[in-house]
Amino acid sequence: MSILRSSKEEILDHLRTSVITEAGKRTGFLGTTVPKLNVVRRVQQGQKLSFNEPYLALILQGTKKTYIADKSFTYTAGDIVITNLSLSSRTIVQEASSARPFLSIVLTLDPLILSDVARRYGFDAFEEADSSAMAVSQADNDFLLAFARMSSLLEKEQNGIPLDRLYYVRLLASDLMTWNPFAPNEIEGAK
Repeated sequence: MSILRSSKEEILDHLRTSVITEAGKRTGFLGTTVPKLNVVRRVQQGQKLSFNEPYLALILQGTKKTYIADKSFTYTAGDIVITNLSLSSRTIVQEASSARPFLSIVLTLDPLILSDVARRYGFDAFEEADSSAMAVSQADNDFLLAFARMSSLLEKEQNGIPLDRLYYVRLLASDLMTWNPFAPNEIEGAK
């Protein structure tokens, strides 16, 4: 069966298998062969202080809660998490074990690339933007498929957009970007 015609749960299963294969028995924030793409595998519940760069993460398994100042964000399998600042946070892995680890895929966002994509593909600044440092939303199939194809198609193009920029275009065109100073104009293939 083609991954392109799969259900959301089938795509998540495919990605879980890929992350488990990539991570092996290692735990933590683990680099991959794809620049700025990491996998996370945690086998214990617990809390830690984190210092993060802007990132886009797809949660594949388990539950995590993050506290930033007076706000908290809880996310679980199928959620997309985005931060827009280099920031510190307190995170608590709430569901994780050796048999069923917390798993996620994390793409570190480059603000220069994000700005370039916004300019190049017609995203304008919002007049009023939410200033939240973090957002959580359910991933749609476009995001799931983008993560599923990332490693094998990074050097190719889709709709004339280089794939390493396509994730930024999809991010800018999504509802997650209401906090960002960019809003989509007409752009073919962005969503």
